[in-house]
Amino acid sequence: MTIQQRSAICSNAFLAHHPAITEPPRHNRILSNRGFSSRYKAPYTAIRNSPSAHTNRQEIIPMPRHVLAICGSLRAQSINRTLLLAAQKCGQAHGLEIHLYDGLGNLPIFNPDNEETPPKSVLDFRAKLAQSDAVLIASPEYAHGVTGAIKNALDWVVASGEFMQMPVAAINASGRATIAQAALIETIRTMDANIIEQACLTIALNGKNYSAEDILNDPETVGLLDQSLGVLKNVIGFSHQKRGIA
Repeated sequence: MTIQQRSAICSNAFLAHHPAITEPPRHNRILSNRGFSSRYKAPYTAIRNSPSAHTNRQEIIPMPRHVLAICGSLRAQSINRTLLLAAQKCGQAHGLEIHLYDGLGNLPIFNPDNEETPPKSVLDFRAKLAQSDAVLIASPEYAHGVTGAIKNALDWVVASGEFMQMPVAAINASGRATIAQAALIETIRTMDANIIEQACLTIALNGKNYSAEDILNDPETVGLLDQSLGVLKNVIGFSHQKRGIA
């Protein structure tokens, strides 16, 4: 009996006693991690039949991961907003769909009396958070503190819980914003969010009239953004499930 014939017999015997395996290989699975919410279950959410000689073989289709990007400055030409625009472009290589939130200035001043029946702008903000897999915040420092705009936005979602166990990365475009950056991270951590410290970074772009294209043309800055977004991607995994969905 030849080696090929013996191999064929062994293969047929295996197939006769084992059903077709449709799960992805073990190395493609994400194991449970402490601190991760139940939304991180598996790196695959869509499956389709793959044309091949093996009729039971299926192809795993990674689904995009949605990240809500929030700029803490209301300035139209904010360097932090520009940094988020560059991150939005870099995120495509990581399978991240980064959506910039432009409604920060429309949120009314937080009033606890209106928390259970908030205005539409607050409901829209909460809905965008609930539909996101992670949050990316870039905010400047005003008088050694976080901006009123970003603190006000966070106040509106403390009790409603959209930030609970939400993966969050805080990036900053100023090397002098260390106090505000630390305060922002502390606030986010207090809200029971999953602050991803390895994805938080400071890039000294202050005082320079950069465009998103200028940032993307700087290999060092792009490398830092890629590293941050890569960490964020690994935390999210390939799951497209939203918070609160089993």
